[in-house]
Amino acid sequence: MIPPRAYSSCWRGWPLFLGLAPLLVGCGPKDGARRPEVAYWEKGPPPIVRMQGEEVYWKGAWVQDGPVTFFGKRGEIEGKGSYRLGLEEGEWTLMENGIRATGSFVAGKREGPWVYAYPSGRPQETGSYLAGKRDGEWRTYYTNGDLKTLTVYQDGKVQGPVQRWDSNGLPQ
Repeated sequence: MIPPRAYSSCWRGWPLFLGLAPLLVGCGPKDGARRPEVAYWEKGPPPIVRMQGEEVYWKGAWVQDGPVTFFGKRGEIEGKGSYRLGLEEGEWTLMENGIRATGSFVAGKREGPWVYAYPSGRPQETGSYLAGKRDGEWRTYYTNGDLKTLTVYQDGKVQGPVQRWDSNGLPQ
């Protein structure tokens, strides 16, 4: 059992602490404060950078904001773009399963024309997005550059039959 004096002296400190609590909350960063952001692939020496960019303090949280670069495990650049208050914005280049994707984001959603290219640089797939969904004609290509398929999308859904060609350029 706690002696009455120890209990009361402990209790008397709480009003003081509670009175200071609002002041302590206001001691954090202000909206718009910026800091660098770096993530690593692994912690061992030497550390290998995975992502490098900036964060901004906004509405009580740190969010990505500004240019960002992504690196592979050997230090090669695998992607570049920019964030605006935590959402992808503007021109981006990304590696997705060995395919280089290039296009734009608006408020975190893919928008406008995008090109997916083989390691050789030749297009693997081309088309456009509208509010993050495929829209209009999308074309896929063989590694030699010949057309493979033509698919029409509306609101992210396939419209009509998919046209296909074999590797000799003949319709299927």
